[in-house]
Amino acid sequence: PSSRFDIEIEVDLIEELARIHGYANIPASLRSAPVTVQARPEASFRLARAKELLVDRDFHEVITYSFISPELAAQVTPDMVAVKLSNPISADMSVMRASLWPGLLTTARHNIARQQERVRIFESGLTFERIAGEMVQQPRLGALICGNSTEPQWDQPARMVDFFDLKADLQAVLGLAAPIETFDFVPAEHAALHPGQTARVLRDGKAIGWIGALHPQLQQGLDLPACYLFEVSLQQLEVGQLPAFEPLSKFPSIRRDFAMVVDEGIAWGQILEVAREAAGDVVREIRLFDVYIGENVEPGRKSLALSLILQDSSHTLTEQEVEQASAAVLQALADRLSATLRD
Repeated sequence: PSSRFDIEIEVDLIEELARIHGYANIPASLRSAPVTVQARPEASFRLARAKELLVDRDFHEVITYSFISPELAAQVTPDMVAVKLSNPISADMSVMRASLWPGLLTTARHNIARQQERVRIFESGLTFERIAGEMVQQPRLGALICGNSTEPQWDQPARMVDFFDLKADLQAVLGLAAPIETFDFVPAEHAALHPGQTARVLRDGKAIGWIGALHPQLQQGLDLPACYLFEVSLQQLEVGQLPAFEPLSKFPSIRRDFAMVVDEGIAWGQILEVAREAAGDVVREIRLFDVYIGENVEPGRKSLALSLILQDSSHTLTEQEVEQASAAVLQALADRLSATLRD
């Protein structure tokens, strides 16, 4: 009947028949069913371990509603089609979240309004969006930081958190799934993030999430201080990679330092990619230890100081082998990025 709007599918009708007949009149019986216990792949990404890691890094886990206001959804995820509720609890909880950020931002604002100026929170859960008319659920992991980088103490000056603080936290989480070299951070734009402090998170060239500073307009509208957020898809992290043992070399390593001058717009990630491709097997590690912009450097250029750590597992490297490996890296940087050695 039209008055019974709660009966829509077959299960609803079965429940109604059971109610009329009487639950007590339905005989109870134990059914046997085969139980198959499947071993979890050793290389799989474990969300529980990621949560423990974030807690170890001074984060607090939060659980927020999946229902948010249409206004906040339009501000944070304007490019996604919101899933509207047909019978919402209230007007400010009438759409399903397409991102974890609205809940994290609301939680941060709530705590800051109560004199909790240092906030480090994370959440895992489902997000909802409508794609081609169908509702799609995505498990995600997101985090937010703002305020001081550490608790106040006499031995360390106060410093506000920045993009790289959160990037280090995200890299620690990503490292649980695969070697960090398989992930890249590419400059990009997101409606909710600062135009100059936003990066797309890639795994083997495939987008898995976002990281960046909260957009100044959104920050002002929500009355928040500078905040930094990340969000990654857990589905893209499910397939992990087992670590492999590599014997330690018995022979000494050699370090070579170089100061390279490149265009100011070139990111360290680009330099690292080119250097890795050109480096031979004897180049074990490439490190950045200084960035300089100022006197004796042309306008629009910057000086990057990098180290090459060279080592072989079968013999002590000769001076000629070190020079050849170093020259290959320097030549590749010069050819592809117009890098020059700083005088």
